[in-house]
Amino acid sequence: MDGKRAEKLKKIGPFLFRCGFFCLLIWLIFHKDYKAIYETIRTIRPVDCVILFILGNLYFGFGAAAFYILVRKYHPEFTFQQAMKTVYLGIFGNAAAFSLGSVPLRTYYLHTLGIEAGEGISFLNMDYMLHKLSVLFCNTLMLLFLGNRLDSGSEKMKQYLLIGYGFYTVVILGLAGIVFSEFIYKRICFLLFLVPDKGKWKKRKNICRHHLKIMHQSGKRVGTDKRNMIKAIAFHGCKLFVMYAIPFACLQFLGNHQISFWKAELLTGVSNLLSGVLPNVSGMGSAEVSFLFVYLPFMEDSMVSSILILYRVFTYFIPFFISIFVFRTLRKQKKCKGDFYNGSKKI
Repeated sequence: MDGKRAEKLKKIGPFLFRCGFFCLLIWLIFHKDYKAIYETIRTIRPVDCVILFILGNLYFGFGAAAFYILVRKYHPEFTFQQAMKTVYLGIFGNAAAFSLGSVPLRTYYLHTLGIEAGEGISFLNMDYMLHKLSVLFCNTLMLLFLGNRLDSGSEKMKQYLLIGYGFYTVVILGLAGIVFSEFIYKRICFLLFLVPDKGKWKKRKNICRHHLKIMHQSGKRVGTDKRNMIKAIAFHGCKLFVMYAIPFACLQFLGNHQISFWKAELLTGVSNLLSGVLPNVSGMGSAEVSFLFVYLPFMEDSMVSSILILYRVFTYFIPFFISIFVFRTLRKQKKCKGDFYNGSKKI
């Protein structure tokens, strides 16, 4: 009986921690203006919530389309529905395993679809790299044509932009090096040769070498298809456009018209760029802090806080809730029966 209780506690422990962390975060940020925030949010209509729900899922739909474009050419049996499941499993892995479970969970799911682990990781790395590249590209365009709208904002915001650009550049170059660089590939192979050829280490060493080779070969193959990569970047750009538009939609539904559409796109884009530099817990913390940092110079506290709550509910909490059902559904399927949590260890 104690064993069952311990197992149950082990399963719900991370969920309880996230709920406690979120409640603490909400209290620290909003406790001074909670009455004004409540009065502001209560004015939103059910139809407005439906529209925000559609926008939030459209955001993830464009992300799934980008991943579908990358995989479909080399695996014609791969469907858009499977790409959507992959995206939602990424959300679940990111939130449920404190940002560490996203890649292993999605890699295992792709493995059940007949895509080898090394190739699956290569697709995921490429998709993530193109997403980061899209963030840089979209933000650069907006800053070039709309940057003057930040003049009334905080000077520190402009200083941190340089840090954000530097961070994203390092991430992109690092991922590109792992996938494309022959030099880095050979250095990793050399490190694997240092692993002893005895007992279980020999088997693990051979498995790692096998999947590393597949990952490198698959990455180079996908990288040579420039047309396909441009399509994926375009879908990621559409995804960001929708994501950046959600705070503006929240403003309109709350009856606030002091910020134009393109200014809201710019501010949300800047906050997204800065959030990548800050540490987070299961995807929470950095987005909230950067959003407040960027928006507060332009609006009153209670309105910014209200927008932030709606924005995070429809781009993080509701998608995470959906991802739980996606995960549970996959566990019930025949091909996913067994130890789904430890599936990545079997690859």
